[in-house]
Amino acid sequence: MLVLSNLGVNVTGLIAGLGFGGIAIGLAAQGVFADLFAALAIIFDRPFRLGDSISYDKGRARAPSRRSA
Repeated sequence: MLVLSNLGVNVTGLIAGLGFGGIAIGLAAQGVFADLFAALAIIFDRPFRLGDSISYDKGRARAPSRRSA
């Protein structure tokens, strides 16, 4: 930053631009990370096992897991 400032580059504009760019990238990646953490929660919670029978009965859970209770 000091080198750019000594060369006559407007450093405050550069810092502001990087700040706005970071906010834009963070907002764009928000959905991706939400889906990733949801998938990891399902994988580590393991609510279903191989061979389990899953039925839907008017929106009620028959045996909730620790995470959903």
